[in-house]
Amino acid sequence: MKANHNTADKEKRKNALYLIALTIIVLALVIATIVVTIEKKDVSASDIKASDLESFKIYYPTEVANQFKLGYRTYLKSWLQDDIKEYIDAIDIDKVGASAVLIALCEAGISADKVAAIARYLNQHTNHNEFFENAASGIITPILDENGDPMYDEDGNLMIETPTTIQAFSGLLYAIDIPGIIESLIYETGITAFEFGKFFYELTLISIDPTAEEYALLVDMGRADFSYMFLNVANLYRALSETSQATNLTYADGRMLREMLFEQGTQIYEILNNFGADKITKLLGIGANVVPEDYESYGLTNNSATCVNGIYTSLDGTLEFILRVFANTTTAIDISAFNALVDYSNDRDEADLLYAALQATRTTREAINDAFVESELTQGSAIDKFTAILAYSDILESEQELFDENQYAALKADETLLFANLIALMETVGGSEKYSNINSVADIVVMDGVSRSKLREELLQIKAGLEVSRDGIKTAFEIICFGMFLKLIKTDA
Repeated sequence: MKANHNTADKEKRKNALYLIALTIIVLALVIATIVVTIEKKDVSASDIKASDLESFKIYYPTEVANQFKLGYRTYLKSWLQDDIKEYIDAIDIDKVGASAVLIALCEAGISADKVAAIARYLNQHTNHNEFFENAASGIITPILDENGDPMYDEDGNLMIETPTTIQAFSGLLYAIDIPGIIESLIYETGITAFEFGKFFYELTLISIDPTAEEYALLVDMGRADFSYMFLNVANLYRALSETSQATNLTYADGRMLREMLFEQGTQIYEILNNFGADKITKLLGIGANVVPEDYESYGLTNNSATCVNGIYTSLDGTLEFILRVFANTTTAIDISAFNALVDYSNDRDEADLLYAALQATRTTREAINDAFVESELTQGSAIDKFTAILAYSDILESEQELFDENQYAALKADETLLFANLIALMETVGGSEKYSNINSVADIVVMDGVSRSKLREELLQIKAGLEVSRDGIKTAFEIICFGMFLKLIKTDA
């Protein structure tokens, strides 16, 4: 690039830097907390009351605001390599998101003492992950001259380019020590998942065009429902995390987990009924190409652009199905499965684990069948969409430049066979015929060795198939985040 960029080009670079810096701080400080918050508080202390949802205005003292901005700068610089840090030092920190974050915190009603605590956290806990430094710096790259030296514009600002690749964004999502950051942030600041949901809602409103359809949908959804979605995920993660790490569980622990899952499933039903899956789908932009034709300007290859768009369009119609399967499963699974898990945690008897897995398979099978009735997907269309996502995901991991249609067709055919086999196996194991006589752990204990071995084998095959599906959903989530990031750049750059 040449040194004599016009004003529009400079503004575009500044806006892009603002969005990238904001994304870094949000991912490190905010989004991760929402997704995997672990709050060690009394249940009664974490209940959300109607008064918590009331809107009230908070004003931060200048001292608190400045303290936050200094911590923000320190933390942001810690994610970048040395050749970028000088640029962060040379500009107004508000230009890389500090002001927007403070406004969002204010509108969300986050108290000044928590903002001050966040500022102290940012100053004290800096990143030292070399891999993440490389990933973050990879999306803010100095423009070098023919001698390899950084170039500056006529105002003395370091000139940068922003090759926003899917690989770099993947690094932003997955290359940090999420559990360590989460635990220390929560314990030291006291911010809750629900507060975080309110903050992210306000930050999203600030970030997108008020005339855009997504803005209207967010307003329609409302801050409370938006925040409850994040709270649900956080509570569910907390319950599953604590249960999976615990030893010598009690039946009370199992019942608490059962009730937690039931509550989360019920609240998802409420969101689907009150807001609707169609609006959530539109809010995320699912169903249309998210990467524009000039994908090269985003640092994408033909292969990665095709795969990203393919996953995004294949997600159309699947979101409601996935949410309904989850809600149906969590509201229907029998307490006996949880009791069996409690027994297994204490005696490590395989019969307990097999019974719990069988009950989960039965419930999931029914949940899937019910979701087909409740959503617009058929079994055939679901297999077509999910196998497309898995095939695109497999190709996306390769480093090839051009998308290969024949390779995609072959992979999709393989995934279709595996998916069909998984569904058939779940029908066989979870149906009412083959294992209809098993209604307790005692029934598994008295099984002959051959039958028990066959049940174990089938359950392991189902587990492996579900893990493949989980990986596909994880990749799809990554693509949704990446798509939202690209839309922000296209809107504001």
